[in-house]
Amino acid sequence: ALMLAEMGADVIKIEQTGVGDPYRGMTTVFGRDQSLPGGRTVGYDSSNRSKRGMTLNLRHERGVEVLHRLIRKSDIFITNFTTAQVESLQIGYASLREQNPTLIYARLSAWGDQGPRADSQGMDYLMQGPSGLMWTGGNAEDPMPSRIVGAIVDMTAATLLSMGILGALVARERLGIGQEVSTSLLGSGLHLQRSNVNRVLVLDAGYPRSSRTKDQQPLGTFYRCADDGWIIFQNNRPEDVWPEFASLMGFDFGLDDRPAPEVIAMLDELFATRDRSHWLTLFEGKSFRHAPVYTVEEAVRDPQVLANQYVVNEEHPTLGRISVPGFPIALSETPCAIQSSAPEFGQHTELVLTDICGYSWDEIGQLKDEGVID
Repeated sequence: ALMLAEMGADVIKIEQTGVGDPYRGMTTVFGRDQSLPGGRTVGYDSSNRSKRGMTLNLRHERGVEVLHRLIRKSDIFITNFTTAQVESLQIGYASLREQNPTLIYARLSAWGDQGPRADSQGMDYLMQGPSGLMWTGGNAEDPMPSRIVGAIVDMTAATLLSMGILGALVARERLGIGQEVSTSLLGSGLHLQRSNVNRVLVLDAGYPRSSRTKDQQPLGTFYRCADDGWIIFQNNRPEDVWPEFASLMGFDFGLDDRPAPEVIAMLDELFATRDRSHWLTLFEGKSFRHAPVYTVEEAVRDPQVLANQYVVNEEHPTLGRISVPGFPIALSETPCAIQSSAPEFGQHTELVLTDICGYSWDEIGQLKDEGVID
């Protein structure tokens, strides 16, 4: 929904009355504080910017009535509730399609729509397990699976869902039809590993976990520098670029003249004599492919990242001007942009009800009295 909002959609986030999105109260993640002044949190703010927010009690009959009126004016409905939840709340596709036959109904589940676990719940880190993702990262010598922090499966699933929504909008424009769009965390975890999954299916053997101690390609591994910074290489035809690289490093032998582990050990010692900045300056403009290995803290300050607006500025309601993640897609004529900061709890409820749904102020007062809205 955030991605669609920053491509120009008017996105309205619906939160449960009296409770709100649980992310609002998640002040600690992996033992790290993410609370902000004014009762806000980093996670909620980053996931909900550019949206308007309203409260609605969908367990109240009139709450469903309000939603139905809003659906009749909407193009897209997005939920991550389970099938059992949407049916109990009367917000399944069949119900909402009656209100708007051309509605794009988008649902993100944990396990997918079919199968024995279709109605089970799940979140990013849990779903890294059954997707095989935890055996993709990490070191081959480590006997334990490896978890990736940063909600990578959540982000992938959201991106895939937005892609499906855009495809459904094109189909509606061409054919005049609405439809249900769905994806899952499980499917997204597999999609992240498409090349590896394909190899398993075709050859019955996946790529092994990375093992630097067993690397057989001096220009296809990574090295630690004197300042504890790292640099990485990837060259699919290393024999073409080895002469240039060897000359810079003071080597007078060919790539195949010595065993790869011996050459890697020599480079380990050599890279450890100078800071990473020295090597990056020395390698600038050369034909062999290389890059620094950044921490996230370093990556968000890199000039290349900033030049492409992958990090941008935002006027935050409690922090002032801050840097935040930008948009990873560039559109030349309709550029993506942050529309607003994440909404306060119920900030736009009355505005949505009057401007979109056509409720009068007397009706809104009655809805408040009945506990339909806050």
